[in-house]
Amino acid sequence: MGSTYTKGALVDSFSGQLIETSSVPTTLSGDVWDGVSQVRAQIAERCAHTPHLHDHDAVRLCSSAGGGLRLAIVGFERDVSAVAGSIVALCAGARVVHSTNGLLSADEVQAL
Repeated sequence: MGSTYTKGALVDSFSGQLIETSSVPTTLSGDVWDGVSQVRAQIAERCAHTPHLHDHDAVRLCSSAGGGLRLAIVGFERDVSAVAGSIVALCAGARVVHSTNGLLSADEVQAL
C-alpha cells in the first residue's frame, strides 16, 4: 500500500456542482488504472442514476500523487531548471527531493 490515494470526483459539467467523491489506497503493485477503475466503480455504484457517468467521452481524469511522488530536477541552467521543475512539481503534487545542474556522474545517477 502506498502513502497516497487514488481519488475521483464526479462533477456536473454544466453547473459545476460536486456530485460524488471516492478514494482508494494507491498500491505499489499493479497498474494505475486499477485504482482508477475502483474509484469509478464506487462512484458508479453510488450514482447509478447519473447516466453520463458511464459515457467514457464525458470522463476527464487528472493525477496528483500528493506526497508520494518525488521529483529530481536536473538541467543545464540551474535557475531555469529549478523554476521549471518547481512548477511541474507543484502541478503534479510532487515533492522536489533533488535539484542540480550539469552532467551527472555515474555515482550521482546511482544515488538518484
